[in-house]
Amino acid sequence: ALEQSSWFHANEIVSSSLLFIYDDSPVAHNPPGIWMIDFGKTSPLPEGQRLTHRDQWKEGNREDGYLTGIDSLLRVFSGLKLDSPQRPFSGASHPLAQSPSPRE
Repeated sequence: ALEQSSWFHANEIVSSSLLFIYDDSPVAHNPPGIWMIDFGKTSPLPEGQRLTHRDQWKEGNREDGYLTGIDSLLRVFSGLKLDSPQRPFSGASHPLAQSPSPRE
C-alpha cells in the first residue's frame, strides 16, 4: 500500500522513525506492529516531481532511500527465528501497510 500512495511518492521523508511494538508474553493478543512516525522534516516535492524512495541518492535528486531501508529491515526480520510458531513474522504489520496521512 505504501508504494501505491501518491502522497508517499510526492514527499521527501527525512529523519522520520519507525516505532516497533512487540509483546512477548505467552498470551499476547496483538501481533507485532510497525508504525511510521516523526514526519517533522517531511517536505512536499515540487509539482510533477516523484520519488521512488529506492533510487540511489545523487546531489539534488532528493531520493531518501526510505523503501530501500524498509526492504533491508524485511530481509533481516524474515531471517529471524521466532520462539512461537503461532506468531510467525509476516513481513509487515497492517499499520505500516497503510499510507501515512498528510499533515494538515
